[in-house]
Amino acid sequence: PRFTVLRGKSRELVSLQWPDREEPLDALIRGSNSFAVEEVTLYANNHMHGMLADRGHRKDAGNVRIRRVRIRLDRFLGVTGRRFEDWQAEADRRATQKGRVAAIQLGGENIEISDCDIYTSSAYTWGSTLGLIVDRGRGCVIARNRIDGPPRTAVIIKGGRGFIVEDNDIKGGC
Repeated sequence: PRFTVLRGKSRELVSLQWPDREEPLDALIRGSNSFAVEEVTLYANNHMHGMLADRGHRKDAGNVRIRRVRIRLDRFLGVTGRRFEDWQAEADRRATQKGRVAAIQLGGENIEISDCDIYTSSAYTWGSTLGLIVDRGRGCVIARNRIDGPPRTAVIIKGGRGFIVEDNDIKGGC
């Protein structure tokens, strides 16, 4: 809900894990705007978005704070052999239907994503899973984050102004 903070004692002590599902949820955490997530770890195997908020074209989008959050989204953890190929094909099918999927996707004004540790798995389709998408951000701080994944994991900033992007470690990109 708006004006809500989901905060743990520390990301080392508090974790939320979503059970594996045949059809993944659209997002593990979904908020429209004006919320915060801090000091937690999120785990999921079969996933789409990790955190999803309104995109920047909406007038009231933004005012979202994500601090000291660890995200582990790995749809292939424990999947081997023929089953891996099946899961990979299914992940591609979903990515084709849903478009770009990110560990964190949001937009609007006054966004902060800081001191986070993000890992997200990817499908074959280019851009099918991204570490971060910021859509038309204004007055955004993206600082001291570690964003990792296999090749084709990336960060996308789609327009906007007034960004501070500093001291981030982004690996696994194109």
